[in-house]
Amino acid sequence: TQSTGTRNNFQKKKRRIMLKEAEGLAEWLLSTPDEDELVQNAVLRLSQIVKSVWPFAQIELFGSRTTKLNLPTSDIDVTIIGPPAYDKTFKTLNYELQKKGFSFYTKYVPASVPLLKVTETIYNY
Repeated sequence: TQSTGTRNNFQKKKRRIMLKEAEGLAEWLLSTPDEDELVQNAVLRLSQIVKSVWPFAQIELFGSRTTKLNLPTSDIDVTIIGPPAYDKTFKTLNYELQKKGFSFYTKYVPASVPLLKVTETIYNY
């Protein structure tokens, strides 16, 4: 009947609109090449500063940015492998990071593993 055909056309139109909106959202959620470059620069700067304090340390990126499941506002998760775990070295790292445009604090999680929250102030990461 006429009303069934009109209803089906309306449903198809709604699906097309919803699909277009979902595609637009997915496009907006993807990192742009410029954003990826900003993240890479922030990680590179962080790595250089960490290595100036701990020359044998390794910096590895993990989390949503490595899986490409990050949102535009996602943080950058890195792990530092190999630094000595005592307070004086974190104070030295804090000083070097602040000198180079990062803000920093150390928080100890229950497993006694130091968790560093760092904000890169030049690129705002």
